Amino acid sequence: MRLESIDLQNFRSYDWLSLEFSPAVNIILGENGAGKTNILEAVSCLCLSRSFRSAGNFDMLKKGKESFSICGSLRNDSEIESNVRIEFDETRKTKNVEVNREKLQKITSLVGLFPIVFLSPAQSSITFGSPGDRRQFVDIILSQTSRVYLEALMDYKKVLKHRNKILAQGLKDIMHIRSLVSPWNERMIELGSKIMNRRMEFTNRFSAYFSKCYEKLSGPNEVPGMQYKSSFDFLQPEQIESMYRNKLEEEFKREIEIGCSLVGPHRDDFLFTLNGFNLCSYASQGQHKTFLIALKLAEFEYLKETCNETPILVFDDVLSELDSIRARKLLETTGSKAQVFVTSTDEHLIDKSSASLGNVTKIFIKESRVEKIEQAV
Repeated sequence: MRLESIDLQNFRSYDWLSLEFSPAVNIILGENGAGKTNILEAVSCLCLSRSFRSAGNFDMLKKGKESFSICGSLRNDSEIESNVRIEFDETRKTKNVEVNREKLQKITSLVGLFPIVFLSPAQSSITFGSPGDRRQFVDIILSQTSRVYLEALMDYKKVLKHRNKILAQGLKDIMHIRSLVSPWNERMIELGSKIMNRRMEFTNRFSAYFSKCYEKLSGPNEVPGMQYKSSFDFLQPEQIESMYRNKLEEEFKREIEIGCSLVGPHRDDFLFTLNGFNLCSYASQGQHKTFLIALKLAEFEYLKETCNETPILVFDDVLSELDSIRARKLLETTGSKAQVFVTSTDEHLIDKSSASLGNVTKIFIKESRVEKIEQAV
């Protein structure tokens, strides 16, 4: 998969922008605040229907404007071209997504058509942060590979919202509360069991990709690990529903006291280890960075094999966070495999990191305008 061109109107800091990209490495250079990340955010929207910054539609609308649009031309590994158009209108409160001039009935139908992997400094929370950050990492991968998973996840969040609303009302009659949550419980168990089973299967399969990628970066002396930690223990997939139901009953009174649901995939975590020790408490900052890069490279390999399509790679201001050896390895590992987008403020660092690569395009941005474009083959 590669993005051949993009056109922006009233998006973030841009009144208008039109760019064509190299099929290999695209370096977007400029000072902080120049508008580099905004371009990558638009790329993320074309592939996932939303920003990798987790920003809302209004946040991406240029100040003082009523609507924005993003248009992109993508070409897959079979050389089939697709044209994507995303429009958001603040006054009408509407967002439309078109693929080849055909409007998608569900915006989320875009997810998985054009696989993408992105990495930014904020994603250090995957290894440093909360369980929610790790769940989001896994959910984005699985949502790009399985429409069934994505729909189950979205439906589960709706059920969870309804159930939590009942629990948060502060009602005192336990039998009345039970009658209200009971219908939601069955749907929650059905959807939650599917999600948990898929996450368990994913972890078992993904770990092999991850171990290989980590070894390429760090050598054989460190052994990384990834374990799925559900909100209750089960050994076999067929046990999930019955144990889920038992755990809901066990925690019911405490849920009433606290006012929220305490059992289910929304409480899952993924334990990362290094040489058998918990990564969060054991690893150095350098090991955390290597771990995160290996996770993202494994995500690339997993998506490529599962989707039978090469993902686009997006690295936002990542090289400045790495030493020269890690930065060079990252670009050398990815630059020959896929279309890559990189932002940086440091052209010298880029030149050192990409010295062995060919077909590199440098796009210089100043005050949300393209200042110049340089190509090196």
